[in-house]
Amino acid sequence: MFGILPKGIIEIRHSKSAYVLGDEVSGTVSLKMNKTIDAESFMLKLLGQKVKISEEDAEIEKIFEMNITLDGKKQYQKGSYNSYSFMIKLPETIGVVRPKSKVLSTIAKLFQPKYEWLLTARLMKSGIFDLRKKVRIKVNC
Repeated sequence: MFGILPKGIIEIRHSKSAYVLGDEVSGTVSLKMNKTIDAESFMLKLLGQKVKISEEDAEIEKIFEMNITLDGKKQYQKGSYNSYSFMIKLPETIGVVRPKSKVLSTIAKLFQPKYEWLLTARLMKSGIFDLRKKVRIKVNC
């Protein structure tokens, strides 16, 4: 990057260190511009994925997706700072069945897929993202 500044910086802050299904994920997304950009939209997405990893490959299945438009078409000026509040409700359930026995529950956890939750903010320009920031959030399923 030798002296080249990015077009801008996106920061995502959310309210808790960990969530459970049914919680509301809330926080702010801020955008500080280093260059002027004509953008189509500024979006936030929460994506939940089930990840199964075996010795041969990895399988990823989308289990939840919510998109929010934070701002519409506009010109973001160099030096501008924009902040947006958000709130997304997590689903109540994702189809995980928990055994009642502690022994069975421990064994099931060894073979159970992992769940990954990502918040992604994107400044879109002509159908492609111009700036993007991803953060993982912890959701206890």
